[in-house]
Amino acid sequence: MVLGMIATLLIAGRQEQTPPRFAITVESIAESPPGFLVRFAIRNDGSQTGAQVAVEGELQSTEGATPETSEVMFDFVPGGSIRRGGVFFRNDPGIGQLTIRAVGYREP
Repeated sequence: MVLGMIATLLIAGRQEQTPPRFAITVESIAESPPGFLVRFAIRNDGSQTGAQVAVEGELQSTEGATPETSEVMFDFVPGGSIRRGGVFFRNDPGIGQLTIRAVGYREP
């Protein structure tokens, strides 16, 4: 049993360490005073943890208008994990062009 645990640790230690790779999926859009709430999931496809992960939502409601932005910060998004959050907008994201993306992180 001890040899099996040692072998497992050696194999896990040799796996390639990849930087955080974030993918974001919108899960729902709902009215929420004072406007709209966009709930999303952020997945880290890398093996390393991202700390203080900043996620920005941008809503372009009409052509030529200044985009509306909203931001949320995640303390940690470990490698291979999924976290959920939301961003608020005054205008309806269902009728505009919505973009949600990770804009930065730091190494823990």
